[in-house]
Amino acid sequence: MLPLADRLNRGRLLLDGAMGTMLYAFGHSRDEPSAMAVLNAPGTVKKIHAAYRDAGAGLLTTNSFQAHRLALERVGLADRFEVINRTAVTLAREAAEDHCYVMASIGPPGRRLSTLGDRSFGEAERAYREQMALLEALGVDGFLLETFTDLLELQAALQAARDCSRLPVIAAVALVGAQVEERLLTPEAAARVAEAMGAKAVGINCMEPRGAASALTRMRAAPSVPLVARPHAGLPDRNGNYPVTPEEFGRWGVELLGAGANILGGCCGT
Repeated sequence: MLPLADRLNRGRLLLDGAMGTMLYAFGHSRDEPSAMAVLNAPGTVKKIHAAYRDAGAGLLTTNSFQAHRLALERVGLADRFEVINRTAVTLAREAAEDHCYVMASIGPPGRRLSTLGDRSFGEAERAYREQMALLEALGVDGFLLETFTDLLELQAALQAARDCSRLPVIAAVALVGAQVEERLLTPEAAARVAEAMGAKAVGINCMEPRGAASALTRMRAAPSVPLVARPHAGLPDRNGNYPVTPEEFGRWGVELLGAGANILGGCCGT
C-alpha cells in the first residue's frame, strides 16, 4: 500500500461509517462511554471494523473519538487513557489485515475554548499532543479530526498535529446551527485554515446529507487538497431510529461525489 499521504491524492477512497450505531445494535449501553467498548466488548468492536472492511472501506477509524484526556476526565476514565487508545488501535489494525488504512479518530474538547472559558487553547493543544503522540507510536496511518464546531478548537488540534507528528491529517467540521457563524466556522474558513495548517484533506462530517452537499460545494472553491464528506443519517427519534434510509443515503453519496468529495463515509446512524 502507498503511504496514506500519497494515496489521498490518487482517486477516491471510502471511509467507514458510524461506530456508536453499530455498538448499540450489538447491545452496548447508551449510558456507557463508547470509548469503553474497546475494553468491555473488544470482540464486538473488532467485528464492526471487519464489517466495514468487508463492505469496501479503505479507511478504518479507531474507536478513540473521545479518548483524549479532556474527554476521559469528564467521565472519570482519565486513568484508562493509555489502555483505551492502545486497544482501540490494536482492534482496528487487526481488523484491517493490511487491506485498509487505519485513521485515528479524534474529537473536539467538549467544552468551548475561550479566554473566558474553562478550557484554554494551550490545555486543549497539550491534550491533543499527548493523544496523537501515543496513537502515532501505536502505528496509525493518520489522524481524522472530526465533528469540530469551533475554529479555535480545530486550530488547537491542527497545531498539536503539526508540533508532534508528520502523519497526514484529515480535518472534518460539523457546521450546525447559528452558533457556527458566531464561532467563525464557515465552510470556507474551515477549509482555508485547515489547509494552511497542514491538513492533507478537509471537509465535513456529522451533518445531514443535504446540508453536507451544500457546505462541500462552498468548500470546493477554497482548498487545493482532497475533500471529505461523512454526513449522518438525520436526527434520530426517541427510539434511536434515523430518518435517512440506506437507499437514500446511497443516493446522497452520489450527490456528494458530484459536489467534489474524494473521500466518502458516514457518521451517526449510518
